[in-house]
Amino acid sequence: MQKIIRLLLILLPVSGHYVYSGQTGTVANFSFGLTFYAMQSSPCPQYPEGLCLADSAPPCTQVALVSDTGICSVTTLYRFHYDHPGGGDFEATVLKGSRECLKDAHVAVLGVDIGAIRLLSLKEDQSPVRKDLPSRARELLKRWMTTEEKSETRVGDIEQNPLSSSPPKMFTVGDITMLRFALNEEAEQFRTDGPIVLYFKDQVFRLEGWCTGDPVFFSVNDKIHIAFRSWCCGCGQRILYVYDLSGSTPKIVYENDKLSD
Repeated sequence: MQKIIRLLLILLPVSGHYVYSGQTGTVANFSFGLTFYAMQSSPCPQYPEGLCLADSAPPCTQVALVSDTGICSVTTLYRFHYDHPGGGDFEATVLKGSRECLKDAHVAVLGVDIGAIRLLSLKEDQSPVRKDLPSRARELLKRWMTTEEKSETRVGDIEQNPLSSSPPKMFTVGDITMLRFALNEEAEQFRTDGPIVLYFKDQVFRLEGWCTGDPVFFSVNDKIHIAFRSWCCGCGQRILYVYDLSGSTPKIVYENDKLSD
């Protein structure tokens, strides 16, 4: 297992995203961002690539774009006011880089050298994991559904338990096992996978979101992260989540719902 660099972390909100600040002899500051293609009336499409950040970032900031196929480097140009067609407006930032680099980005990492980021591959779990792991994960989700945390903003149009009875798909990355649950027939209309549960350090953890897109695992300065987009199964809310998985429990270090309808 890779050696984890010890950092003294302070979580700071900075214009819609969070920044790690730490010291290991030198100071390392980085943050995350949500990429999107703006409408033709915005300043973004004057550049052929047309990709922007749904965050406010200074000009000439180095940005690494992480996708499920690789990592590439772009830079920020300038900020502008974006009027989101789905409602609301926010400060956004134009990105400049090659079309090939910009087209498949999952998440942006700002202010860090591209060499400090590694894309981590998922492997289908073929090991004899604990037989009770899928049932533990399912019970965790069911308990959450019956608590006061259940809300229409998270579950959307699904009034009953949206989980399929089929076993979850399981994948591993390092010492982490990811369980992805399918949705039942009522929820299949949303054409996404269901919630994500992680297993590590002999514990199961529910991540936010019921309708979820494909996640990407990557490390920044040897700290493992997962990024994925989540929908609330019909209510129009769309969120990008980034979790830091280097501690004893998953920790949200970035979330952005500015592109919700």
